[in-house]
Amino acid sequence: MSSSVRIRVAVPHRATVTPRGARRPREVLYATELAVDIRVVAAQDIQPAVRVQNAREPRGGHRRLDYYGHDADLWLPLCAPGYTDLCLSPERAVASLARGSAHLGGHPNPFLTVGRRPVEAAEFAGAVGIEDALLRSIEADDRETCLARASRLAADLLFTEDGMVFRRSAGPFHCMRADGPVAVARHFDPPESHEAHVLFAPERLAEAIEFGIRRNPDWAQTARHAASGMEILHHGFAKDRDALNVARAVASQKLAGVFGLAIIGLGEDGRDAGRRAVDAIARLHGIGADDLPKKYYDREIRPPGVPVPSESEIVEAVETIRSFDHSFARSRVVGDDVEHAPATRRWAEFELPRIEPGPPDLDPPWPALVAQGASA
Repeated sequence: MSSSVRIRVAVPHRATVTPRGARRPREVLYATELAVDIRVVAAQDIQPAVRVQNAREPRGGHRRLDYYGHDADLWLPLCAPGYTDLCLSPERAVASLARGSAHLGGHPNPFLTVGRRPVEAAEFAGAVGIEDALLRSIEADDRETCLARASRLAADLLFTEDGMVFRRSAGPFHCMRADGPVAVARHFDPPESHEAHVLFAPERLAEAIEFGIRRNPDWAQTARHAASGMEILHHGFAKDRDALNVARAVASQKLAGVFGLAIIGLGEDGRDAGRRAVDAIARLHGIGADDLPKKYYDREIRPPGVPVPSESEIVEAVETIRSFDHSFARSRVVGDDVEHAPATRRWAEFELPRIEPGPPDLDPPWPALVAQGASA
């Protein structure tokens, strides 16, 4: 039976304000606090569920990495990377979170990245509460967004009665390479969009192999008999978030800038479709459209603690993006053909068929969707 302990977490947020005596607004970093309840479970209630044999260490070589199963999800102890004997204790975790430390158990403190841009711990150390600042006006404030993300992120922490701290993990993935399937060990963050389309959840080894063979038929002779390096000790803990991961790969944040260029010179219908497509990209990543990169080479932002959309919302967002690309953007932008990108092919061949609701009715519809409607 689990219990909980209440702790306080320092959360940064930014606001556009005009200080007293000033005439022009400026963006300022502020600090706020969030009270959260962290679950405390018995040590025997969290046991290894998935084992990866080829997890790389920072200094080279390979080691075994055990993902623990609890509450229908995978968890990893917060330890210094590569050093299982240097694990974070609940007492140190509470102290680190309360003062906004740069690290949490040898990993970057995720609570410093809940805003639209990551925050350096040194900068955050001097931040005050916005209620204590002498301000003439507040034009914008992302405090509520940051607190909501921090609250969801706090639910990804777990204390054990024997003094361990666990964080919910994205888990490992299967990946097909030239020499067959390998296990890719991830820690806490989901795959980056540029690699997500080649990674498969732990229970999908057969589909990972099939995907690899479709990309390179020469692999067929050896791939089906190769070991992936991943062993599932207890089923049901490794969540399959492949649909969302691949959808985010289709909807790269940089695509919003491409679509922004494609909108120029379009009529009202095209501009509306383009804005819907950009909004869909933002929704898939759990951020606002204004937070998307403004330039093609700007860094994508991936704050933790964002809401996870439903399957129907994922399908609708991807089809909105593909519809705009097909109807308006493809002939206007060279080099960013969404429909023929590897991530879109993976989406159409492996992910969309697994989703029960199916593609929604969109306007303008895809030719394939029109055909489905006609046959119905």
